Amino acid sequence: MIPPGILQKPDRLDMEEFTEVKKHPVNGAKLLRRIDCGTDLPMIVAFDRTLSIMKQGRGTEFEPRLFDRFLEIVS
Repeated sequence: MIPPGILQKPDRLDMEEFTEVKKHPVNGAKLLRRIDCGTDLPMIVAFDRTLSIMKQGRGTEFEPRLFDRFLEIVS
């Protein structure tokens, strides 16, 4: 749901573009919620997968102490 021009931009994002990127998790959750399969399983799986990707970035993309605190809050 993020415009390709923003996703593929080789330079830094401006404030407006960054604001669009920050909407991604909420937009994704809304999209998954529209899948009517009688369960929240699609959102749960997307959450479990997202955390896995984020854990891989601990220490490189995410400051370990802050990431660990984030995990405490969402777990």
